[in-house]
Amino acid sequence: MRATHAIGAALVLSALVAGIAVHESLLRIPGRWLAPDLNRAPGAFAHLQLNSLSTDGEACRAVLARTALKFTPLADRVTGRGCGFTDVVRADTSPIAFNPRVTATCSMTAALVWYQQQLDAIAMRDLGTRIARVDQLGTYACRNIDSAASGRLSQHATAKSLKILEDATS
Repeated sequence: MRATHAIGAALVLSALVAGIAVHESLLRIPGRWLAPDLNRAPGAFAHLQLNSLSTDGEACRAVLARTALKFTPLADRVTGRGCGFTDVVRADTSPIAFNPRVTATCSMTAALVWYQQQLDAIAMRDLGTRIARVDQLGTYACRNIDSAASGRLSQHATAKSLKILEDATS
């Protein structure tokens, strides 16, 4: 009886640790297993689905290809110690225009496609107009967080972050 309780407790603990590891992106589920439909509203597992795309560029590009987004895959590049990018795409057209066009990791581009639909609906509801464009300063810069002289690299160092200047409504 004690052995059964110990095994049950070990299984529950293992499931809890695995769940936390997946949620915190310490353990990633392959993109093919959780491929999202970016034409539908994000659901409860959106975070996990986007994280899964970050490990599988081919699956990510296949997900993007099923949307209205027109994109160009770009070559992987290393630009410095810890800096560079893999599985990057340039958004040639997107649901909301970005100025300049967004060049980011495929999974970040997928997130932008997904959430642009939501953002436009919110602007229409709250402001009575659609978003005409989003002015942005870019996604890639080999720098530390807050451009500090020392410390951890920013997500910009791997094209996983977008610096938005402003948005313009029509």
